[in-house]
Amino acid sequence: MPAYRRARHIGIYLAADGECSLQEFIHRTRNSDKYFYAPVIEGESLRFAQLDSNSTLKPNRFGIPEPREGRYIDSRSLNLVLTPLVAFDDLGSRLGMGGGFYDREFQFLQHRTNWLRPKLIGIGFELQHVRRIESSPWDVRLWSAVTENRSYNFS
Repeated sequence: MPAYRRARHIGIYLAADGECSLQEFIHRTRNSDKYFYAPVIEGESLRFAQLDSNSTLKPNRFGIPEPREGRYIDSRSLNLVLTPLVAFDDLGSRLGMGGGFYDREFQFLQHRTNWLRPKLIGIGFELQHVRRIESSPWDVRLWSAVTENRSYNFS
């Protein structure tokens, strides 16, 4: 993806509960010119802490690993965010685990007339692709989605 090649600051997730794992992707790109940031839940908010080979992980209240410490980045400064999902549809609607963390953190994207950054890319399996998801006004749409079979572009 050209957007990935251009990106320097990338939000990723650490897989839990059957989500598509990014471990191999993270390992292969560790020595690139890219910086990776993993989500950290604080109360009802989501922040992104830098993730590197020295990062110590601890499970959060949902059992999801997250960096114990690290330099935080404003989510508006991320170029891409690879998001986990339960399902996604033909219009880029995303169904997550139900906590609304990504929707709250990236709500500012709802007020833009075009996609600048970050671009939200859902990562999942083809069987998670459905025709239509009933979305709510606060749901933030994906820019694209990637599965083991193909890429979907919603921009």
